[in-house]
Amino acid sequence: MVMKKQKNDQPKHVYHHVTRDEYDKLLEQCPDQEWRVMLALARYGGLRCPSETLQLRWADIDWKGKGIRVTSNTKFKIGRTVPLFPNVRKELEALFKATKKEKNEFVINQFPDRKKANLPLRFAKINRQAGLETIRRPFGSLRLSRATELWNEFDYFLTCTWMGTLSAVSTGMHLTRTVTKKEVMKAAEWAG
Repeated sequence: MVMKKQKNDQPKHVYHHVTRDEYDKLLEQCPDQEWRVMLALARYGGLRCPSETLQLRWADIDWKGKGIRVTSNTKFKIGRTVPLFPNVRKELEALFKATKKEKNEFVINQFPDRKKANLPLRFAKINRQAGLETIRRPFGSLRLSRATELWNEFDYFLTCTWMGTLSAVSTGMHLTRTVTKKEVMKAAEWAG
């Protein structure tokens, strides 16, 4: 990826690998369980935030099959199933138990108008309270941190498929490879 330089010679898009320790510190500073879920979905589920995270419904969570159906807002409108990784499951279960009586359709409900949510600004406050260096492009950084881990543990096809990247679309046209249930189950048990 070629990065354009800004006037002060700093790269325009700087991604930060969010370590597990940094994630734990961020999680401790979240104001509520919905924020914990949003961070878990971005960091360990690889979901785009706000687009995919804020449109996630409880009906999209397959607790028994250990998967999350994600509807993509990319121009290709391709959906995907992401394994219900243990760190994501833990936070989702806590939110589900806390909001069970409300019977909400959506997982995240505090931002009905996502255009006005200003999530990066709210994240910056959590980041400061955690005592971490500023994380520019925080949700992209969380997501790419997960992509790096998946790439190291699983193959290119699975990583692209679960992350919902264009590479999976173009690669998928040339390969007759599909995601197996065994691969999803293995990933859902992987504590990485």
